[in-house]
Amino acid sequence: MQILVTGITGFVGAYLARRLAAEHRLYAIVRQLPSVTMVGVSYLAVDLATAGALEAAITEGKLPSRIDAVISLATSRRYREFPNAAPDLFQVNVAAAAVLLDYARRVGARQFILGSTGSVYEPFGAAPLSEDQAVAPTSFFAATKAAVEDLMRCYEPFFAPLSLRLFYPYGPGQTDRLIPNLIEAARTGRPIRLPPEGEGIALTPTFVDDVIAAAIAGRWEGIFNVAAPELYSLQQLANKLAALVGRPAQFTRDPLTSGPVILPDLAKLASRIALDRFIDVDTGFRRLIEVTEPL
Repeated sequence: MQILVTGITGFVGAYLARRLAAEHRLYAIVRQLPSVTMVGVSYLAVDLATAGALEAAITEGKLPSRIDAVISLATSRRYREFPNAAPDLFQVNVAAAAVLLDYARRVGARQFILGSTGSVYEPFGAAPLSEDQAVAPTSFFAATKAAVEDLMRCYEPFFAPLSLRLFYPYGPGQTDRLIPNLIEAARTGRPIRLPPEGEGIALTPTFVDDVIAAAIAGRWEGIFNVAAPELYSLQQLANKLAALVGRPAQFTRDPLTSGPVILPDLAKLASRIALDRFIDVDTGFRRLIEVTEPL
């Protein structure tokens, strides 16, 4: 298959590219050409944050004239800077994805896959989060992903649209996210904020895996929650990582910190793949610590 991917330099995208490049012809849209390239990947330099850049690249014939699948994983690097970076977020997350959707239609793609997020379910409630429920996200970032999901439905007559709502992916090479931040806190003794009562937010950390590759092979369609089936509190995760680091976790109670339970319904995912394929937290954390252990 010929597959076009955006966001290949990101955490999830880099793992996916290594998996797909061994079996498929991969084209990667990147902001600038990398100094070190991956075997089996053709790189196309297009700045998705620049309005009109992607349309120009398509018009000039820089993108392949035939593609079997498009995978949209690109996210604005300024996703935390709302409202100052709202235009950049919209351009990369929504406008560029809209152009890719029409490109996929014109070149005869059979599938379009969006790397979405579990945060579209904000604000989180007590019940399991089902793909069938209505969503009205409260953050601008999550709203951009929800907007693209809506746009994708319009293309159902042309190809199979697939949105994968990812929940807390982690693994080697990841930075400035929950799990690596907990490791850094354990190593430095920095206290972790918990709500006035309880063990903090409960979530399903998911070791980077090849779910997207499986979705391509099976030509999945629709919306799927993607998460490991284990639910852990923030305090439990911090204690597990601290034990591996060899230093006790430190905690502090913060009245401004909340502790919602973020539990995705995985029945739909389980109908396609066995959930025991996901690496359990203890194994995943050990692998992570082994490759991130400071010299």
